[in-house]
Amino acid sequence: MKEHIYFDRALINSSLAQIDEGLLTKAIAGQTTADTSQEDGGHEITNGGSGGVKAAIFNAEGQYSKKEIDKFSTVYSRGNSELIETALDDYSLDILIDKLEELSILKKDLDTLEDGNIFISTNSFSIFDFTQLKDSVKRKNLEYILKSPVEVEEAKTELAKLNANKGSRLKHEKRIKQLELYLKLNDPFKNYGYVSQFAEYASILFPNTILFRIGQVLAFCDFDFLRIKPSLLTFLAQTTRKITILGIVTTKRNDSLVPKEGMQLSSDIIASSASAILSDILLDKYELAPVGSYFVRPIAIYFDS
Repeated sequence: MKEHIYFDRALINSSLAQIDEGLLTKAIAGQTTADTSQEDGGHEITNGGSGGVKAAIFNAEGQYSKKEIDKFSTVYSRGNSELIETALDDYSLDILIDKLEELSILKKDLDTLEDGNIFISTNSFSIFDFTQLKDSVKRKNLEYILKSPVEVEEAKTELAKLNANKGSRLKHEKRIKQLELYLKLNDPFKNYGYVSQFAEYASILFPNTILFRIGQVLAFCDFDFLRIKPSLLTFLAQTTRKITILGIVTTKRNDSLVPKEGMQLSSDIIASSASAILSDILLDKYELAPVGSYFVRPIAIYFDS
């Protein structure tokens, strides 16, 4: 039995329609039964008689017999045809996998994957929900459960006064550095601030998307096709079970798009490839997709028991 976590029904139906030359929505099995009986009957009629003729010159006698047979045979037949409808729904995924294997186009060796290949793979996984992360690490939300120590608040106040003007900054440069280091090490909101910046930008680059990292695969999953509440995804990532993905390879990350230090990109490259480059920088910085990873359009993600 499959426990579906992600299920793109439209993509499954599209693939089946192209394979079967039409959209398969349900399976119908026919079952026919027949009962036959025969009845025989009839009757037999025999008529007979005799007679004679006498004359002077001859004498003759005769007998006759007539038999009539009336016989009938009747066959009674009764037939019944029963149609059993099976709505495919989630079972359509099993049908698609069987069809792909029959056609020998379902890849299982990730080392030989090419762009456009349909593959299936099972591995450990991680989940990245940037929208939930962005909202959960906002300072106003963190303040419900996280409080700064008094010493930290006092250091913030002092630092703000010393940074009030240029003259003060020059005069108290050494003390300012001490306070900044202290806050970096002790402010409970500091690290969350970095995470917030990351999540805010990631949610812009990957709108309405949850990333599943499954082995060498990075799957870009649409929120609308999730079969599980986003709030439960946090705990799902802690399971020791391995998960299976059926998907289509978009491309392989063979090289990093991150510009070399000091390199300036031309305006036409920025206009045409900025989003891809910035996404690659983010994925590279946080090690979400090392070189050699596959970017994938998922068809279904599930646990198979």
